[in-house]
Amino acid sequence: MQQVRSALDVPAGYQVLFMHGGAHGQFAAVPLNLAGANAMVPDAPRARSTSIDTGFWARRAAAEHSKYVSVAWGGSSSDAEPIGQMACPQQRDFREARVGTHTSLPDPAVWKYGADDAFIHICANETIHGIEFV
Repeated sequence: MQQVRSALDVPAGYQVLFMHGGAHGQFAAVPLNLAGANAMVPDAPRARSTSIDTGFWARRAAAEHSKYVSVAWGGSSSDAEPIGQMACPQQRDFREARVGTHTSLPDPAVWKYGADDAFIHICANETIHGIEFV
């Protein structure tokens, strides 16, 4: 452990955690770290985030984010669902992943997001549909 602390120059007042779970484990960590103190307070005003729908993993992330923040869809790569018709994350079956509906990344020039968003989420490597943000 000391070699890791030295290599990464971790100050003495900080802990080093080795966590399993890959990206799925980060779906909750992102809003909990970026959305502010109200993310875990019942009935408190919720921070807002914007998700860009690139497919299965983006939808799974948005479902987890929606437990802590208000999620808005800001763009979609789906050729089957115009962004105005997408349901909010709590009402959508995020296990659904239809082949052929996500074939490219949405142009960042058309993303819709708010200046006060806590964060904007895009799944950069959508392994199920085979697209990648480079």
